[in-house]
Amino acid sequence: MMSKANKIYKEFIEVHSPREVNIDHRTREETKQRLLEPTPNSLNEVQAKVHSLMEKDSYPRFIRSKIYQDLLNRTQIYCQRKSV
Repeated sequence: MMSKANKIYKEFIEVHSPREVNIDHRTREETKQRLLEPTPNSLNEVQAKVHSLMEKDSYPRFIRSKIYQDLLNRTQIYCQRKSV
């Protein structure tokens, strides 16, 4: 458990990590402290924060993006042609 939790921390949570997630300083520090003695729930707060950010920011921006809209339009056209 400890090594997997620390691996997640090093890759996603630690400042300047390769795939750093956008979380506030307080959450980052509290998570770091929790991982000194990890439990199955040690990353729950980070998970909730990331989910919330995706729901309120990243996902809506993606849905409005040109690349998604283009894909959606092409898919609809393709499906219409298939049904004819």
